[in-house]
Amino acid sequence: QQIQTSLNELEQVLRSSGKKTHGSSSSSMAIISQPKDEITYWHDIAKSASTKTNDLERAKYFLKLFDPVKGNFENFENLTLLELVDVVEKTQGIINIQKSMSLVEFLNVTL
Repeated sequence: QQIQTSLNELEQVLRSSGKKTHGSSSSSMAIISQPKDEITYWHDIAKSASTKTNDLERAKYFLKLFDPVKGNFENFENLTLLELVDVVEKTQGIINIQKSMSLVEFLNVTL
């Protein structure tokens, strides 16, 4: 139950972030519906030649955050219960960091 709740919360955070677009480019976070989609998004941003320094730093930061769990999302159904609990805990930490960063971005825009 906790695993499903955490995954649902992560999806909600990703969807709410998906309403924003990345600069004026056609690359949109709206295509993110699963954690592995977000990992792919940040990877693409980090590899883009037109990425601004700020966005490049943010992409590298999120890739570093997701690094401990990225392989687990490809193999989710093959994990043991203990491994799933570990992934959920690590993912929850990532969700909390994303929420904090979203709040900081909101405050920077509104102030």
